[in-house]
Amino acid sequence: MTPEDSQGAGNSRMEKILGCLQNPLDFEIMMYFITYRELTLSKLEELIPHKSRPTVYRHIQNLLEAEIIIEAREEKVRGHILAKIYQLSTNALNVLPRYTPEQIAKMSTKEKNRLYETIREALYPTISFMENTLNRMFQYLQLLKPLPDIELFETFEHPDFHLNMNFFTDEQFQLFLQEFEKFVKGFIPKMMELEQKNPEAERPYIYLTGLLPIRKIIDRIMIEKQLG
Repeated sequence: MTPEDSQGAGNSRMEKILGCLQNPLDFEIMMYFITYRELTLSKLEELIPHKSRPTVYRHIQNLLEAEIIIEAREEKVRGHILAKIYQLSTNALNVLPRYTPEQIAKMSTKEKNRLYETIREALYPTISFMENTLNRMFQYLQLLKPLPDIELFETFEHPDFHLNMNFFTDEQFQLFLQEFEKFVKGFIPKMMELEQKNPEAERPYIYLTGLLPIRKIIDRIMIEKQLG
């Protein structure tokens, strides 16, 4: 397979991932897989009682085609009846290529441009995933509206919730990078250790973090508008 063929295959997969992220039921099923790691069709039916078995199965196929989940194995459920065990793929949303700085330095201009294009395309699934997750959070907030203020406060006083938004100066940005690097170096090894001890543990929490160069984004959008 040539690099161009490889890039084409990657783009095709990214399109399928985006399709799943933008489909409400695909996204709901994906979140269940992120939480439980392994599920059968029957278990998903229990989790999504408002949808029929053929509908749930069709959306499982969407996730399989996007390589978000895989068919892990088959297990006997009763007698000689086998059930397929579907599992979250280790590369569920990992569409970014992996290269060291040394490898990138040796690339030709054409290879670098192709790599940058791949990275740019790969950002779409990440942003779409965060957008969908935050949209669910908004729906949850809407459901909480009828609650008395005191109950609403107690809900978000619980450590389950941690939402933050900051606008940084250049100096604060540099400080953030320094401190975040320390956090990652301390947190990731411990997280991986726990993962190895209990790889099948349920995942009822999601941690999202993002740092956007908003000034660059706005400036670029404004330039494109002027050119258009």
